[in-house]
Amino acid sequence: MQEQHRELIEWIRSHPDGFVSDKLEIRVADPNNPASGSGMFVNGPIKEGELLYSLPWDLLIKADDAPADGYLRKEMSCGLVRSLLRELRLGDESTFVPYLKYFQSFDESGLVENW
Repeated sequence: MQEQHRELIEWIRSHPDGFVSDKLEIRVADPNNPASGSGMFVNGPIKEGELLYSLPWDLLIKADDAPADGYLRKEMSCGLVRSLLRELRLGDESTFVPYLKYFQSFDESGLVENW
């Protein structure tokens, strides 16, 4: 597991209502091909109804419904995109640093906008 994956899982677990099962791991789909894309995989048997992860509402970047001004209002009509941009601009001051590091680790060719 890469460092940004460990940090993301630790960040979720650090929240009182956050949970990630030890049976989950984040890794590339094909260990022999780093470009195969990463995902969440189960590394052991699971029982029906077993909780694998729980993300509290406060760990989600949510759409900003507040009116934006200037460039963001004109160019970014989607509130979720505006919220994400705000968090990215905050850098290490953002509450979502572990998620942003994970998000920024993606190869840009895999992002929907580049398909």
